Amino acid sequence: MAAENIEQENSKVKYLRDKLEKAILEKCPDSRLNGDKENRLPNTTNISFEYIEGEAILLMLDKYGICASSGS
Repeated sequence: MAAENIEQENSKVKYLRDKLEKAILEKCPDSRLNGDKENRLPNTTNISFEYIEGEAILLMLDKYGICASSGS
């Protein structure tokens, strides 16, 4: 059953990922998308923020219930 809907699910997740990335990049001028913009998993993003320490942003994201990591 899961395999039958994988393309539809991947499209939905990719749409949400792209929407999130667009909002972050627009609202944070010192942010940038890392890696290949086309050939990547639909459920993964990699964004760097200049002038912001990784640990500080992780604590803030965690406060809002967002899971993130500062490494691979």
